[in-house]
Amino acid sequence: MYFAQKKYLQGIDTMHKLVQLDPNYLMRDRSNGLELGAASFEDQKRFYYYAKLYAQVGDVDKVLYFLRKSFEAGFKDIKEIQEDKDFAPFLQDPRFQALLSGKS
Repeated sequence: MYFAQKKYLQGIDTMHKLVQLDPNYLMRDRSNGLELGAASFEDQKRFYYYAKLYAQVGDVDKVLYFLRKSFEAGFKDIKEIQEDKDFAPFLQDPRFQALLSGKS
């Protein structure tokens, strides 16, 4: 996978296409050797980018899910989220605001 090779732009492009074709693609359990356990910086960014992908297709529930996962993995840059144009449509959603305010 592109993320494992640190080819993030290619990974995001591929994931964007997959999410457009199958909106539940990233929600499926995959027992394909992905390591579980201690979160890493890659997990933080991967979940953040997954949230961005779902923001681009307008799925607020999945945006919230993956932002939470990113926070659990250690992501802390609330300002980045607030300034990201992909998240702009969700800034007034009370659930989105609650999630961000809990991390400020």
